[in-house]
Amino acid sequence: MPALFKPFNVDYTVIDTSEMYTSQTCSWCGTRLRQTQAQRRSKYKTCGACGKTFHRDVMAAENMLHSAHGNIITTTHE
Repeated sequence: MPALFKPFNVDYTVIDTSEMYTSQTCSWCGTRLRQTQAQRRSKYKTCGACGKTFHRDVMAAENMLHSAHGNIITTTHE
């Protein structure tokens, strides 16, 4: 689990999720993208199954959001 910064005098929510394959999986249809080395360096990814094009960081963030469902821990400051 990554280092967490605890807000001072604030309730906070921690979401524990894995970042594995998040930038290699289409966030629209869930297909794992198979790409060459040159294609991996590109910031934009196109899914071969559904044809959607995403920025790799946006796609990774969307996949992490989808995978975080059910892994939410809410903590109250005392």
